[in-house]
Amino acid sequence: MKPEEQLLEKLNTDFLTSVFQSIPHAAVITNTEREIIAVNNALEKIFGFSAEDVIGNKTAILYANREDFKQTGETKYNKSFQSGMICTK
Repeated sequence: MKPEEQLLEKLNTDFLTSVFQSIPHAAVITNTEREIIAVNNALEKIFGFSAEDVIGNKTAILYANREDFKQTGETKYNKSFQSGMICTK
């Protein structure tokens, strides 16, 4: 990769990280198994969990109960996979 491409990639990453962290609503990034891989500052303030508390755990810890977690997975994630909204590498 050329140096200017590396710089552009770093700027894009830094910009997206800044935007993600400045969102005033709780936000998480998950993998396809619904494991939390990143959280923003607002999630920490709203839920009272530190990033270290939640990263690596299933998003189930953010739901009122196990049934809500299961139902969301069955509807939202299945639809997202079918429509191509969720990308896997």
